[in-house]
Amino acid sequence: VLMVFMPTVGYIPQYISFWQTGITDGFSLKVPLVLLIANGLRLAFWIESRFALTLVFQSLLLIIVQFALVHAVATIRSRTVIHQKTIYSHLLSSFWDWDDFPSFGLATAVGLVSVFLITFTAIAFPFLFEWIGTAALLIEAMLGLPQVVKNYQRSSTEGFSWFLLGTWILGDAFKTVFFLANNTPYQFVMCGIIQLFVDAVMLAQMLIY
Repeated sequence: VLMVFMPTVGYIPQYISFWQTGITDGFSLKVPLVLLIANGLRLAFWIESRFALTLVFQSLLLIIVQFALVHAVATIRSRTVIHQKTIYSHLLSSFWDWDDFPSFGLATAVGLVSVFLITFTAIAFPFLFEWIGTAALLIEAMLGLPQVVKNYQRSSTEGFSWFLLGTWILGDAFKTVFFLANNTPYQFVMCGIIQLFVDAVMLAQMLIY
């Protein structure tokens, strides 16, 4: 149960803060993007590797929570902008930085369908699933990197939740131990170690800024 829900708990105060303050500038939308890509690929990886169902449920819940965060940010943004950036008008120039929620939904749907089409095409080539699994977990390991970059560019961590960072650190430590104890594929262990390093960098930023 902890493995399923712990990774999502930290996003709840962040989500509530969006609606209470109407401020979303301190949160990088690339964080939900990374998690959506990583968990979509992880679900595809499960088709071949059949790792613990706990991790499947964790991925499904994370996808739902990230959509909720994106919806909050896009809705709040749409209230203040005059000329909205959408997937149709700013596909590449403002990729994943749009002002309307349907743009994010369309991009995610296209991405997930593409991943699963590639996955089912690759069923005859097991080694490709190893690459899918590695890609999923390397992307997930970079989860905090967009936030690190945003904090550095702004020279500030205002708007980013201490609680969210705390749950990232605790969650990444817990799941790394879980991976080691349950003989999970090596890609998961590698992901956990990298995430703990990125967490440490964010912690240093929170203390410095």
